[in-house]
Amino acid sequence: MIAGRNALRKPDMALDFSALERAQQFEMWRQISSPIGDVLFNDETRADDTPFTSVAWNLSQLVLTTTSFPMSTVIRNDTHIAKGNSDYVRIRIFRGGGGTSVVDNKSVTVVPDDVHFVHGSSRVHLTARADDILGLLLPYELLDFDSSRVDRYFSVPAAEPTARMIRAALETTLLEMPRTEIGYIPRLASALIGLIRGLLVHQAAEMTEDTSFRLLQQHAVRQFVDQNLLDNEMTAERLSEEFNASRSTIYRHFSDVGGLRKYILNKRLDRSMFDLITAEKTRGAVTQIAKKWGFDDTALFSRQFRERFGTPPTDALGLRILDEPQQEVDDPSNAAAFPEFAFLLEGSDEPVDYLSRLREIK
Repeated sequence: MIAGRNALRKPDMALDFSALERAQQFEMWRQISSPIGDVLFNDETRADDTPFTSVAWNLSQLVLTTTSFPMSTVIRNDTHIAKGNSDYVRIRIFRGGGGTSVVDNKSVTVVPDDVHFVHGSSRVHLTARADDILGLLLPYELLDFDSSRVDRYFSVPAAEPTARMIRAALETTLLEMPRTEIGYIPRLASALIGLIRGLLVHQAAEMTEDTSFRLLQQHAVRQFVDQNLLDNEMTAERLSEEFNASRSTIYRHFSDVGGLRKYILNKRLDRSMFDLITAEKTRGAVTQIAKKWGFDDTALFSRQFRERFGTPPTDALGLRILDEPQQEVDDPSNAAAFPEFAFLLEGSDEPVDYLSRLREIK
């Protein structure tokens, strides 16, 4: 099932900004990356000559990528996560470069060849240089695996055999894609799915009974809070009595999200955002929605809303994001699984005029 020498397949997306001025490269990368996260550059970025490149291949319902970029910061927050279904795993292997990252308030050192598993709903603050990142996007549904059975983020050290196997499998697939006929791609996808699922099952089995109970209790406690967001008497003491747990245990259940008070505040803001974008643009709507979710001080609400979402509530009012039609791509299954990554599957035989696109943005 190998294509002939004169029938090499092209990637579904290939980005190369080398023909642009460096400042234009920064701007293009920021705009193209915006569905995934906010990209920030600094003086160290401008002194780094690492090129901006990205190649993506569509493997049935998987997306295989390889990416490079200079030292920069990428912030993925709730605004980006809310753009689509987030129950997928994103596997990343830095083959060169490195840096630091915070994933759901957990500090991570980015070391070449380690294999990182990140849930699609994780908040990420990454500061790094990537000479070459090998990546794979894979829905948990396709894995027939409950994502709650494993941590939202975990990594496998490069020295472990499992990490070497995963890296070898992704690198081999990447090399084979240009000369593999489309009809054979589902078999490649199936092989990768089997490998990843086997690792996840093994990871889940390593969780002790106590750890499983802790996670179950944490989900139950947070669900109880979610159902009583407007209860001003919601305290660690009350939850301790409700779930027959110590206050220190209750505190630990919210330690990764800044504490109980912060969790409640962010949940109220999230509910406010949903109501705002689906509301009519009428006078007093912002104040009404703020009060509905327990914010009596409109000025304070606006400040807290901007801190969480990066925009004032007045700008969110009436956006009706949920009513917008999904952008169509060639593979509807990938459109449903990875809407914020849809640009990775733009596939076109014609070269992209990045200068023209840059002018359109400006």
